Amino acid sequence: MGRGFSQKIQNALSARKETGLYRYPPTVEAINGPYVQIDGKRYLNFSSNDYLGLARDPEVSSIWQEGLSRYGAGSMASPLVTGHSAPHANLEQLLCEWLGFDSAVLFNSGFAANQAVIYTLCDKDDFIFQDKLNHAP
Repeated sequence: MGRGFSQKIQNALSARKETGLYRYPPTVEAINGPYVQIDGKRYLNFSSNDYLGLARDPEVSSIWQEGLSRYGAGSMASPLVTGHSAPHANLEQLLCEWLGFDSAVLFNSGFAANQAVIYTLCDKDDFIFQDKLNHAP
C-alpha cells in the first residue's frame, strides 16, 4: 500500500479520536452472571446478547462439551456442500413441532438471518426502510 493510503487511514483515525468517535473493544477480565469485570471494575452488563442467561449455564456447557466431543468444533462448510448435521436437523424439527411450522432454518447470527431474508425476499428495485437506532452503531 502506498504512503498516501496509510496517511489517509491515519488522518481518519485521528479525526475519530478528536471527535470522540474512536471505538475499541474493552477486555473483559471476568464474567459472573450478569456482571462483567473490565479494568478491575465490576459492571452490570445490560448489552449482552445472552438474553436467556444460558451462556454460563452448567447444563448447557455440559451438553455443548458433549457435542464438541461427538461432532467437532466447526461445520466445515455450508450444509449444501458438506451435508446438514443431525443435531441441526433435529433442532429444526423440534422447533417446527413446537411452533407449528412445516420447516425451519437455523442461522448462526441475527445478521445472517436478516441477510438471508433480505436477499431472498428483495431485489434491486425494492426499498428497505429502518430506524437508524434499530441497532448499536
